[in-house]
Amino acid sequence: MSLIQLQAFLGWNLVFHFAILALWAGILVFAPKCLFGLHQKLFSLSEEQLRAIHYGAIAGYKLLVMVFVFAPYLALLAMG
Repeated sequence: MSLIQLQAFLGWNLVFHFAILALWAGILVFAPKCLFGLHQKLFSLSEEQLRAIHYGAIAGYKLLVMVFVFAPYLALLAMG
């Protein structure tokens, strides 16, 4: 796999992961009752606990995407 192909792969991978993040955050903001209703039935946690878990998970997922996809993509861009 050439550097150009790897750069293209990481670029599309970045788009895919940020689309997942946007969808997750959108559901959390615009449809919280559906999301929390389902999770409260499954795990019997309060809405505040579920909100904290989701925001923490979004932050962790975003951090992993930045470290393992965005940083290598920027490094390949810098290499030329």
